Amino acid sequence: MCIYTDDEIKHGKRLELELFLPDGTTVTCQVEVAWVDALAAGAAARYDVGLRLTDIDPRDRQRLASVLEPACRYAA
Repeated sequence: MCIYTDDEIKHGKRLELELFLPDGTTVTCQVEVAWVDALAAGAAARYDVGLRLTDIDPRDRQRLASVLEPACRYAA
């Protein structure tokens, strides 16, 4: 997954994220920064950051997938 941020984050850094789902619940997971791309001046944020999931409860993975998979079908 990727996020936009104004904070400079180094490639390889490990983070704990709390993701807010549309149903009002949250998913907590561990991620590692896979890539960092600087965005052009005037963009909504300074960086586009790719994240790789490194640790997530299997039930939370399923809940997250149910939110992400429908969106991916429309992106194609």
